[in-house]
Amino acid sequence: MIKVDTLLKTIQDAVDSNDYDLAVYLTQQLYAFYKETLGENHSDTLSTLDDLSDYYDKLGDCNQAIQCGLQVYEISEQILGLHH
Repeated sequence: MIKVDTLLKTIQDAVDSNDYDLAVYLTQQLYAFYKETLGENHSDTLSTLDDLSDYYDKLGDCNQAIQCGLQVYEISEQILGLHH
């Protein structure tokens, strides 16, 4: 079983030390866990996907950053509506 608090702390430590490769790797695991256990539309899942987009951007991987960001936007739009 994944220990979310420990994983979140490790991700934050990676970000604090500018180790975005590790942050991406760990955030991908957290995102997969949240998506499976909480569902794709849960706020924690979307927040984690948004973080992943940010970390890809920090690594200079604009395509992945945009892809993740668009997923967050599209799911949020479905949940909240266009004029939220």
